[in-house]
Amino acid sequence: MKMKFAVITVVAIAMYLGGCSDDNKSSGDAGPDGGDGLISLMTGEHALTEDAVLAISMAPDWLRPDMRANLTTLEDDLQNTLSALMTDLDDPQMLDEVAFCIGHISPTQLASEEFYPELITDNVESLFLIDEEIAYADIVNYGDPSSDEDYYSTIEYSIQIDGVDDVLEMDRDYYYWYIVFPVIEDEPATYIHPSNGKVADPPDGRFWRDYLFWEADDTYTPLVDYLAGQEYVWKGKSNKEYGVDEAKDDNGAIGNIIHWVLDSFVFGSDIERPNQPVRIYAKHLGRCGEHSDISTAAARSALIPSINLAAWANDHVWNEFWDQRWVQWEPVNTYVEHYFYYADADGNYHRSGLGIDNDCDLDVDEGCDLADPTTDWDTDGYTVAQGDCNDRDDTIYPGATEIAGDFKDNDCNGVADDGTDTTDNDGDGHTIAEGDCNDAAGSVSPGADEVTPSTNRNFAVSAWRGDGKVWTVTDRYAGEFTLDVNVTDVNDDPVDGATVMIAGYSTTYPANPGISIVTWGVTDLDGRASFLLGEANKYYFRVESAIGNLPTTDNKVDALFEDPVKGETRTFDVKLTSAIPALEVNELGYSESGQWGIELAWDMTGFTGGTNYFIKTLMRDPADGLLNMYFVDEANKAAFESGEAFNAIGVWEIVHEPGGATVAVDPALGPYYLIATPASLSGIVDLDITGIVLQNGVEIASEQFTVPVVHDDFAAVRFEILP
Repeated sequence: MKMKFAVITVVAIAMYLGGCSDDNKSSGDAGPDGGDGLISLMTGEHALTEDAVLAISMAPDWLRPDMRANLTTLEDDLQNTLSALMTDLDDPQMLDEVAFCIGHISPTQLASEEFYPELITDNVESLFLIDEEIAYADIVNYGDPSSDEDYYSTIEYSIQIDGVDDVLEMDRDYYYWYIVFPVIEDEPATYIHPSNGKVADPPDGRFWRDYLFWEADDTYTPLVDYLAGQEYVWKGKSNKEYGVDEAKDDNGAIGNIIHWVLDSFVFGSDIERPNQPVRIYAKHLGRCGEHSDISTAAARSALIPSINLAAWANDHVWNEFWDQRWVQWEPVNTYVEHYFYYADADGNYHRSGLGIDNDCDLDVDEGCDLADPTTDWDTDGYTVAQGDCNDRDDTIYPGATEIAGDFKDNDCNGVADDGTDTTDNDGDGHTIAEGDCNDAAGSVSPGADEVTPSTNRNFAVSAWRGDGKVWTVTDRYAGEFTLDVNVTDVNDDPVDGATVMIAGYSTTYPANPGISIVTWGVTDLDGRASFLLGEANKYYFRVESAIGNLPTTDNKVDALFEDPVKGETRTFDVKLTSAIPALEVNELGYSESGQWGIELAWDMTGFTGGTNYFIKTLMRDPADGLLNMYFVDEANKAAFESGEAFNAIGVWEIVHEPGGATVAVDPALGPYYLIATPASLSGIVDLDITGIVLQNGVEIASEQFTVPVVHDDFAAVRFEILP
């Protein structure tokens, strides 16, 4: 197979004509300004421009590999445009935020015609203006961009727990991913016209951060006014411990945002279902999907980390915010840490019960996870521990007046309507006269399960990162098991970068059951994707990869299994029918001693990538670097480029660890090349390579390069020796 490489010499080659002084040593870089002497760098289709190399040098060291990996996949003009955001920035304290966005926004979005590069700096500038406005959080900077290699920023925020004040510092990566990042979920990163939801040039087109925070339509109030004077991010109050009203009314900025959402939006929908927060805010209308998007946008605008969560097969989405842990949050329902939605295989709800005495034994929710008998749920003055037999209904408590005909045991004496009704109203086989304590509910009768088994079991709860990555957090919401899917090619070699979609047979709507998307993930360098899934459901799968799909027919799935048990780990192997393309190389072997030699040293960081199943954007995560490196002469380099069989003096398979080698060479045979190419389908390797020319063991020239090497491409270091 011919390899489609356009080899570009990015460093001018100057022949070495003699002399061994230190003046002939030099150091190179990944761009056109490095390397002058015996050693030079060559790249394939993917290379960095001079502007990109300069911009990357201005970023903190921990962000440079991400910037190289993203920029090298883009066209030169776009590289230069994005790089100018760094080089033209007025405030150097914003360099790290801008660099993070350049290095992590999906290259699919960066290359889109709808993307405006200036949105990156507008977003960061808005972030710092908001920081000046609020009292409960402060952006703090560590290090000086002009002198420190690893400068970064984060947020200090004030909380109050049980009346005790504290100041905490946010994890660095949470600050960048869940506050700074300009993409929430599946919406394009762009400017949106509020009146129609279409992409528009500024100032008509607006970005959600400043639009939500500062502006409001007539009769509405902007978010900034709701947060004015607020001293705490959160006061630690949840519905479970404090009840609905206090968790909303006196709960720091979290409570204020709940009020803003309730005051600004009506629950409902029309034909238009926007995913852009700007348009959602302008419509003041939405169901759970729109409320989830607007809640995360509002939180991030208010400098509070937040993510969107989804249980797609159960047709529900909501949010979490971060305060030392991820906290369930659903402003539209005024929920803060309020879990009772999904049942497990035993019929028990994972986080709390329903507050109903199903088995008519005068105890509510016994056996349900985290049911707290001392909480005052319905504010009627009695808790479960004090004998309240339904703490979700304020007309039911010990000593209450019995209300005839309401089918409720109002006074908690074990009998509804005083046992005078002999009709089986709910058809469960028991009448009030026979002890049925609620003859309006078929799930309530003597001896019934305390929580009725639900067909609405959870399949998976998935979190979504702004670059398109999806992962499962099902263990926070339902009884879960672990599924490891291993994808290999026809030769049993692991397939990385494959998208694995999990589907399930959902009965969320009994009248219209069917197969629904549950979640998806991307295989790593070992060909593995792992999921936390809900127990006792019927599951299916689909795999899509660079070398083929399974099933091979579009939009089809194959069965997995239907009997997983909580707590177990299951492994499922998928073998594709195609093979990963491989180079045919013959290793000749090499000598380490001789008059002339090339000394090599290398180190690397790596990334593996994949495609979001829903919106098809590319994303990548850090991973072990995985490279094949070949030391060849001129003729065999040409054979390598053509995809033909070739001979190599040295062959090294490198997995992340630093290493090196010394190879004896014959100057009469012409130039030599060290070729590096990723040994993966989706990887990008940030390669640090040092080459030293030796004569009789003495160093006479050296170069050091840092270069991103993209899958299906290569980089080569050229060594020229003229004795």
